[in-house]
Amino acid sequence: MAGMGRTTSRPRQARTSGGARGDVRGSRSSGRRRPGPAQAGRRREQRGARVSWARRLGIAGALLLAGVSVVLAGQAFQPATSDGVPGTAASSRPSTVTAGHSPVGGSLPAAPRLDEPPVGLVTVDNLEVSGRLVEDLPRDAGYRLRLYVNGELVRDRRLPRRRAFTFPEVPLREGPNAITAAIAGPAGESLHSPAIEVELDTQPPALQLAEPAPGVVYAEDVIVRGTSEAGATVSASNRANRAAATLAIEDDGQFEARLPLVIGSNDIVVEARDRAGNAQRATVTVERMDGRAGVSLSLTRRSIALTALPATMTIRARVLDPTGQPVDDAEVTLTISPPGLPTQTHVEISREGNVTWAGVRIARDGAQRGQGLVTVLVVMPDGTTLQGSEFFTIQ
Repeated sequence: MAGMGRTTSRPRQARTSGGARGDVRGSRSSGRRRPGPAQAGRRREQRGARVSWARRLGIAGALLLAGVSVVLAGQAFQPATSDGVPGTAASSRPSTVTAGHSPVGGSLPAAPRLDEPPVGLVTVDNLEVSGRLVEDLPRDAGYRLRLYVNGELVRDRRLPRRRAFTFPEVPLREGPNAITAAIAGPAGESLHSPAIEVELDTQPPALQLAEPAPGVVYAEDVIVRGTSEAGATVSASNRANRAAATLAIEDDGQFEARLPLVIGSNDIVVEARDRAGNAQRATVTVERMDGRAGVSLSLTRRSIALTALPATMTIRARVLDPTGQPVDDAEVTLTISPPGLPTQTHVEISREGNVTWAGVRIARDGAQRGQGLVTVLVVMPDGTTLQGSEFFTIQ
């Protein structure tokens, strides 16, 4: 019985003890009862959620670091301005460059500076332009110094050994010329320098002379009158007597002056000169005649014998205006005073400049040998007076 008991009890005990040990191990490993299927699913979701937020935070941090790296790398390749701040783009030009700053990497050089010309208005079609570099540049780096006139490239040369440079005989165009300079290098062309302004004026000023007209004049002086461009200086001179005058120009360009004349030929020269120095001349030749208004006397007898008295003579007067033309309507008074005899008078109005007193009688009684006198007094239509005289002899 004892042997049967051992045989039958061991298997039962093994199964019992094996199951018990299995339960004990399971209890030790988890510390709690094994979860059911629903509870296990919820735990997997919670673990997935914890992993998902960690991954999200990691990705965001990586992107932030990558962005900072890109910004820093971009700034490293951008040109620097004068204050050291990177430019907005690799191809942009610096707005200002401090003198003495050397280009670094792909940055653009500073623009040179041009000297102001001594005059802003010229009459020649070329000009010497000078200037100065504002920074030191290596001559072996392929830099070129360029000069522009009204945006057109006219000169291109290597950098000078010194900062100062000169461009001789720079061509100019008629009218305004804006001249600038720039430096071309490996990174491109710099900004242009501030422009210097030069105006080329080769056209002489307009000049129109209204007076005097060429020909014969009878006056002692002549009026010079005409027009020229505003701002011009006009002068007039007479080569015959070196008389000269600077003419006052009105706002509309008109001028007027008066020059004295000499008897004979007078060359009147009028010159207009603009602000640039261009000159225009006009010359007029006038012939001055003796243009004084006058009266002349003529006697048919200049000598009479005392033994031939009584006798008669004719006295004529001729009146001319300043231009040499005969005068009408002048009042002419003629007188004759023979020696030893009373004075006789005759008044007449001129016709075509002439007055004739015919049949003037010189009596014998009282006459004496000696010199007699004939006079004339003329009152012109404008009120001016003229006088003249002639002598005759009684022998």
